[in-house]
Amino acid sequence: MNHKTEHSTGIFAIGTLLATDDLVADEITSQGLEVKGRQLGWVTAEGTLIDAYRMLLTTRVGDRVVWLLARGEALSVDNFRDLLRTVDWNNELFAGGDVRVDVTGKIGWMKDTRFAGQLVMDAIRDQASLAKRPRPEYETDQPTVRIVVRFGRGQVDIGVNLNRTPLNRRGYRTEGGEAPLRETLAQVMLARLRVDKKVPAIITDPCCGSGTILIEACMRLHKIAPQRYRSSDQLSKWAGLERVSWTAIVAEERTKERQNKTRFVGFDIDPDAVTRARANIERAGLSDHISVEVGEIKHFSPEQMNISETDQTWILA
Repeated sequence: MNHKTEHSTGIFAIGTLLATDDLVADEITSQGLEVKGRQLGWVTAEGTLIDAYRMLLTTRVGDRVVWLLARGEALSVDNFRDLLRTVDWNNELFAGGDVRVDVTGKIGWMKDTRFAGQLVMDAIRDQASLAKRPRPEYETDQPTVRIVVRFGRGQVDIGVNLNRTPLNRRGYRTEGGEAPLRETLAQVMLARLRVDKKVPAIITDPCCGSGTILIEACMRLHKIAPQRYRSSDQLSKWAGLERVSWTAIVAEERTKERQNKTRFVGFDIDPDAVTRARANIERAGLSDHISVEVGEIKHFSPEQMNISETDQTWILA
């Protein structure tokens, strides 16, 4: 029986886009948690399993949250195998589940990441066989659980990717234009601009496309959690998920949402883009806060939008 609880303290990591570890570290500390380490594309923190899932729900910049099962030296294949054996895979994974292993980083003995991935599967299957449990199958496209292995500086982190699907998928954009802006990248831009510190009267995007910037800006200023529409089906199926209530975590975070007086206005010369943007805005539940119209920036006028000279207006494009 698994003796761990949702209140057991451990280490989790948030994967980041290039040069955004400082932004993720700020997100962690804003939740009252301690940052344990910062590396390129990888920020670790100490907290409970509930804390880790709350970060999954609220991170605007991170692209994955990983609950670590083991950390240690990996200077040789034997080091790595020994570390894999310290994980009680039968206690962490469900019998017969479909597993995918994502390996990143470099280490001297690893010429191909698939080799390290196979070692992980061997360790999981060996423990399952000893316990006379169904052996898990490897599944690339639709795994029930994703295992993450990250090498760096002679060390390795091994854990469960809590999100089955990427965190840039917020649930509101099912369609994009020819070059849709990634949601996490939009948040990087907004964070660097410190938009939530300035709180402008109006934010307008004159080339709004599918509306990503406006939606992400609105969610940021209204304190709406990026993953509030993520269902538990989009989370890895492992023993840890049974120790928390994702519904309760989402419900608690929704109590922190707030109204904001900023107006969000978008334009695009392409009527199809405006149609897509409106559909995305509606799915995000933000139709009362964001308006988009067909139009060109050269026709933009403050009088048309009832903007006074004292209004602070941000034009994002």
